[in-house]
Amino acid sequence: MSLDERGLNILKLLVNNPTISGSQLEKEAGLSRKQLSYSLAKINFYLKENGFEEIGRMRTGKFIIPHNVINSYKTNQFTFDEGAYVFIEKERLYLIALILLQHKEELSINHFTSILRISKNTVLNDLKKLQTVILQEFDLKLWYDRSKGYYLVGKEYEKRTLMIRMIQSILPLLSGESILLSILEIDEERIRMLCADVEEVEKTLKVRYTDERIREIPFILYFILIRIEAQKFLDVLPEDYQHIVGTKEYGIILKVFEKYRIENAMDKIFIVTQFQISSINYADGYDTSFELELFEAASKVLYNFENLVCITFKDRKSLLDALIQHLRPAMYRIRYHYHIEGKILNMILPQHSYLFELTRHAM
Repeated sequence: MSLDERGLNILKLLVNNPTISGSQLEKEAGLSRKQLSYSLAKINFYLKENGFEEIGRMRTGKFIIPHNVINSYKTNQFTFDEGAYVFIEKERLYLIALILLQHKEELSINHFTSILRISKNTVLNDLKKLQTVILQEFDLKLWYDRSKGYYLVGKEYEKRTLMIRMIQSILPLLSGESILLSILEIDEERIRMLCADVEEVEKTLKVRYTDERIREIPFILYFILIRIEAQKFLDVLPEDYQHIVGTKEYGIILKVFEKYRIENAMDKIFIVTQFQISSINYADGYDTSFELELFEAASKVLYNFENLVCITFKDRKSLLDALIQHLRPAMYRIRYHYHIEGKILNMILPQHSYLFELTRHAM
């Protein structure tokens, strides 16, 4: 037995957000209570057939999801069967956007039907939704020309921002990495080379990037290089990006990537930015004025919080280090207007709104 599109979507929602309630799941999946119960029964039958424990329900409406189900269906190493996998609408939109950004030949309706294994009517509906649901946010437009096929119109910076958002939306999916490699026909050898480049940057700068960012950066760099090779250069960047030039990271990172012969100055800055906005831990401590200012600001926030709540943190140094590791990339993201979806925020905020309010006052 295999899961239908609805069942697969529900299973993904559950393993990616195990604390979700029944009512939240109904709303997210667009189902009635009866429809959700029916789908959960089919999911449990499917899990049992494949040697997994069933998903249970608590009286509070929350779910009891076995750890082996979460680990197996959330991992990027889960087997991706290109012939049997059915993409839900949201995934199709992400993939169509990336296809439009990396294609070298003209794109027709038949091209999308072949890659995604969907009907022409579904493709046409997806293209319409792509414009209203996703492209509009980036001030991009989808155009069609008989000689060029389908293509995106807008500024290169916005296209790159869209590209990064789509990659970050696909990678956390069930078999996200395999989907990118297979559907977009990515050169795996080049991805391995870019992974080695990221490791070289870590080693040279004496930093450690988060596992999530380690997974994202090679794919982001891969698509940036494709754009550059297609002569799609950046011609403008927000003014704050210019602060990168002259930093220690700028020179070191460009040294690692000089083999790709990137000539455009703005493309160089954009590549370095992908590292600066990443969550990192410096092995050498706080050796710049920026780091010292960040240290002082974080210390002040902790001091204010302790006074507001009338507590004293036991391991204050470890907490301070963790806070700085969070603040450093956050500062760069704010400076470079770089948006990251706060999926975990939706899980935590409803239950701990008072902590958010206290933290806001502490800052």
